[in-house]
Amino acid sequence: MTSVRAECHLQVSPGLQRFSKQIEGTSESASVDLLKAVDETVDALVRQQNTLRSHIEMALWFLDQVEAQESNAEIDESDEADAAFQRAQAALRHLIENLKLKKGYAQDDGCLNGCHEESVLGAYEETIQYAMELFDTIEHLRIALQEHDADASPVSVSFGSAEALLTELDEA
Repeated sequence: MTSVRAECHLQVSPGLQRFSKQIEGTSESASVDLLKAVDETVDALVRQQNTLRSHIEMALWFLDQVEAQESNAEIDESDEADAAFQRAQAALRHLIENLKLKKGYAQDDGCLNGCHEESVLGAYEETIQYAMELFDTIEHLRIALQEHDADASPVSVSFGSAEALLTELDEA
């Protein structure tokens, strides 16, 4: 009977060892996959930050051009640029919401810890900040365009009194 157990033990033991090694390999593979996912996420966010920074610089350049404009002609007479900027701001609001949501998912992910968690959360936070800065810069650009065009627009009707202006506004 003892020899049967020993023989059985010898047959099962290599199988258990292989199974154990497979489990170890799966764990190591999961760790490598996690590192790869962290790197890919951070890299994608850095690329997005670079794009947002580029857009901020361009918006600031346009803002400088509008503020330096000495012409009495309207820049955005048809309000097409203003409408485009409003659409861009809506897209940025959506982007910011998604980034905050994904940052929350990363915070709640039990697999992320230590420096991996810090790098992912930091990259999300920095990307959110750039998106918010671009939103604000576009808002400043919109206001500058509106103020310039209001100053440059011809006054087509003059009113002799405040009552005449209010009457005209009521009729419109």
